[in-house]
Amino acid sequence: MHARELVEVAGLAASQGPALILGPGRLPQRGIEDYWSSSKCRLGRWARSLKLYRKALDGDADRKGNGAEKERVSQAAWRATQPVMEEIFTGDILSRLWTTVLCAHDQRRGACDAGPIARSVMLGHLEARQRALALSSDRRYIGAEAAAQLRRVRRSSERWSDYLLGALADVSDISEFAFDVERARDFSERLRDRPVGPDETPAWTLALSSLRAGFAKALCPYSPNGDVNARIAASVLGCFSAEHFESTVLFRSLWLVRLDNTARDVQSMVDDLLHADDDNRPVMLMSNPNRPPDG
Repeated sequence: MHARELVEVAGLAASQGPALILGPGRLPQRGIEDYWSSSKCRLGRWARSLKLYRKALDGDADRKGNGAEKERVSQAAWRATQPVMEEIFTGDILSRLWTTVLCAHDQRRGACDAGPIARSVMLGHLEARQRALALSSDRRYIGAEAAAQLRRVRRSSERWSDYLLGALADVSDISEFAFDVERARDFSERLRDRPVGPDETPAWTLALSSLRAGFAKALCPYSPNGDVNARIAASVLGCFSAEHFESTVLFRSLWLVRLDNTARDVQSMVDDLLHADDDNRPVMLMSNPNRPPDG
């Protein structure tokens, strides 16, 4: 799954976030655990990618050789790193929005279940963002043109993050998570005052179309962490019922991803049981071996 599709997942989650926050019942624990473990996996990959990029360019600077060879190494390293940095900046949208939803969901119920997990993920994301910002502003590593491109992606991500958070302003405190609180509240008023578009198209349909178009050509076509992105999307959407998005083509395809992940997990447990019988060893079944620690 590409980073731009995760942006669309954030849009879908924002459109139904108030219903989830105000609705009855608890969130599925499996979805929260998968969000934590998949996000932590991706954070680790990001850290390794940025470290390898610095190491490659630092070594290139110290390496003796002709300028053409050094330029080749530098360009190859950047081609591998650019989509990672774009993923960090655009991933901020879903991270902030989902943390807002989960914290508000906890607060409405006087609970402390999902919010701390989401905050842990968001803290890791903020650290990755700071490393990416530092790298993108250092001309020893990134040229002016590439830096300008990343800056456009980052600023667009910040604006869309505030826009989507505006959809939650009536049911949660967004001040902690917005880049610009006044901008987010202004977006909230626009959504409230304009429930349908000029051609009677629902405002959210127009917003999601604009969101999709805004990132369609702005990002690299390559997705460095597509497998983990798909699991993150499935974990978020798994907290909603299918009826929430039954008319959305993107959601239906992502819902199939979620079902596929579930089927794979079941098959893995069956395999473990079969192997356990063969080896006469006990097997502990749990929803996710990488679940966050209690407390």
